[in-house]
Amino acid sequence: MGSWWNSLESVTKVKEALELTALVAGLVTALAALGIFVVGRKVSALQSVQDNTLQERLKVAEERQRDRRLTDGQRILIKRALEATPNGRIVVISMTNSPESHRYAEDFDEVLRDVGWTSRVQPIVRLGEGPPPTGIILAMENPRAIPPYINPLFEAIRNAGVSIEAQTAPRLVENEPITLVVGFKP
Repeated sequence: MGSWWNSLESVTKVKEALELTALVAGLVTALAALGIFVVGRKVSALQSVQDNTLQERLKVAEERQRDRRLTDGQRILIKRALEATPNGRIVVISMTNSPESHRYAEDFDEVLRDVGWTSRVQPIVRLGEGPPPTGIILAMENPRAIPPYINPLFEAIRNAGVSIEAQTAPRLVENEPITLVVGFKP
């Protein structure tokens, strides 16, 4: 080693430089550790959001694949709502080439018959021009001649949590001005 090594002043300066370097290195290490912690938490939060989004998408996909059916709770709600209203006559239309639509139509038919309605399921290939129907549609030929049982039926189904819409349509089944169309799954 050189002569500087034997000098108190030189060795003290080297010592102070090393201490300063150690202090800076410690601060950099502490800041890096803090950064790793903060970024790690953000990564975890984003992964959680991504996982939740993926789970929601999977749930939606499973729902779309699952056949529509009236639950016991929905059946009870519809029956209770219709018990105090006049009984009606209706044809429940299902799509011929959709076993899922037909089974769901049978669910509505069963509920309506249980409360005294005159109901039957009528499979139909097509309803006319345009795209095939989706969802549940309460169709009537003449909106000016609405039987008193139609609005309670519409409300009962809607209040049971089933998405339903009302439409004016030409007579879909001969001699039946009111139909409940169970279209394809939306």
